[in-house]
Amino acid sequence: MKISPEIELLPIEDKLQLVNDLWDSIQHQSIPINTDQMKETQKRIERFNSGKTNFYSWQDAKNELSNLK
Repeated sequence: MKISPEIELLPIEDKLQLVNDLWDSIQHQSIPINTDQMKETQKRIERFNSGKTNFYSWQDAKNELSNLK
């Protein structure tokens, strides 16, 4: 989908409001996912609920990614 020229000309504040309004319009809609996505989601939920999930700060994640270079 191409962004209309009218949207391109909007100030950043209006563009951000538009994004927010779009998100609000879809956030409660069901989004179809395939079987593999559902299995992965269930696996992650089970891992989280069992306490086996590790969480990292954004800074730690950036540091780890920068070490991959």
